[in-house]
Amino acid sequence: PVDIADAARFLTAREHPGHSRWLPVVEHLRRHPQGQLAQVMSTPLMVDLARTAYSGAAANPAELSDAVRFPDPASIEEHLLDAFLPAAYPQQIPRLSTAARISPADLLGYEPERARRWLTFLAQHLHNARTRDFAWWRLAEAIPQPARGLIFALPPALIFAIAGAIAGGSRVGIVYGVAFGLAGFAANILGRRPVPLRVELRFRGTAARFLRRFAIGLAIGVVLGLGWSLSRGLVLMLGLVFGLALGVHVWLDTPADARRVSSPLTVLKQERTAALLYTLTFALSIGTFYAVADTFTKRTVFIPVFGGSFDIALALACGIAGALLARFAFGRAGAVAYGFGAAAVGGLVFPPARTLFGGLMAGTVFGIAIGLTIFLSRAWGSFVLTRAWLTMRGKTPLRLMRFLADTHRRAVLRQAGAVYQFRHARLQDNLASRRNR
Repeated sequence: PVDIADAARFLTAREHPGHSRWLPVVEHLRRHPQGQLAQVMSTPLMVDLARTAYSGAAANPAELSDAVRFPDPASIEEHLLDAFLPAAYPQQIPRLSTAARISPADLLGYEPERARRWLTFLAQHLHNARTRDFAWWRLAEAIPQPARGLIFALPPALIFAIAGAIAGGSRVGIVYGVAFGLAGFAANILGRRPVPLRVELRFRGTAARFLRRFAIGLAIGVVLGLGWSLSRGLVLMLGLVFGLALGVHVWLDTPADARRVSSPLTVLKQERTAALLYTLTFALSIGTFYAVADTFTKRTVFIPVFGGSFDIALALACGIAGALLARFAFGRAGAVAYGFGAAAVGGLVFPPARTLFGGLMAGTVFGIAIGLTIFLSRAWGSFVLTRAWLTMRGKTPLRLMRFLADTHRRAVLRQAGAVYQFRHARLQDNLASRRNR
């Protein structure tokens, strides 16, 4: 508890010579040491909120002693909590910098009403998630599950449809789009949510893991190559490409320790590097396979059904390969979803590319679709798309991390390792309850 003398010294510490705005409050506290205002000013949070809320030269803190306007301690506390954001985001930044000892050059000129709306949304998101920690990689949870599944599945599905149309015509394109769209929808709803990763080029102790993943990738490449009746040289090449693509993930999938990093931005930069490398390796390996298969396949049919338009053996090979690859990105649920999706498209039988350019075009577009799927499965990719969606709906600013850093400088948020928190739980609860007012 803060005693009256300390509260008085804190409230008047930054008064300019000759100013006495806080004198009526100090006198009231001394005359009524057990009064409701004294009860409120017995906590460090409320004393600090009071000084911040009445930091402007035109503000009159004497109104806090008005028993008619504030009949109980709770009404004073709600008033101070409500007044905090307008004081933290004044129309003129120098007013805040003078009171809070912050250089105007360090602050960004956010419109007060927009800042309040964005912070209210974040508070409500944390309230719904039952947490005090804002982790940027969990922002996608602010989007309802069905909508999230659709938002994350639709962009790759459209590109898959284009790739299928280039390779086999409109019918194949529709099957590609629907199959991978449904798989992406299920994986993003039922699959595991991504956590930030960091690139760690540590060779000692990673040889066994590298060899295991290389073997899995080699097996996938060989099975797919044989399924498409490719020559031995191409099968070996594809096996090596897949093996190296999965093997290097040993140095990409080290979870970032959110408790030991210096800031949320540090985690974001580490994850961004890992996400881009993940995306690139998957896009290049699978895009290369698709281009080679679509150009050089002999289209041997093993177990034809539906009048020869579908091959069960090819579907099984692609389903297993798709499940193994999706396991790295989405976990078991995603592996099942993409296993069925890959089987549905892999079993289709259609003529190979007529020219090398046609095969390369189909492989490039297919690789882009795979890359986008992997990108959106990573923490940074998920954050990028979520932020864009929420910005279009007016929930957050586009440059969210810059806004959060600014709120930290204004002492609205505090930083705890890789996460942000509201400076006090009472402030978060106050903002979260605004939707009910």
